[in-house]
Amino acid sequence: MLREFKKWVDDRAEEFQQTGFRKAFHKPTSKTGAYLDKDSEKYVARITLWESMELQFEAMDVISGEQAIWEYNQVRDSDEVLTLNSAFIARLR
Repeated sequence: MLREFKKWVDDRAEEFQQTGFRKAFHKPTSKTGAYLDKDSEKYVARITLWESMELQFEAMDVISGEQAIWEYNQVRDSDEVLTLNSAFIARLR
């Protein structure tokens, strides 16, 4: 699953770079995950996909400093990951 997420990010690297996203793939000691971060005038946001098939979306409102979005999903397959990622990114626009 992480491999597919990384490919999805890499396939859209130019688009993400142009819209302010930064990618990072980390291997912490507790569990492996992949992250996609975005800093914009409106939000500081992150998509996290854990190897355990957990998918998290976070966004902080830059002006208020308040959490604007926090979602946790237990996903079944890569199609669900891609659908949820696209919906989250659309909410950041």
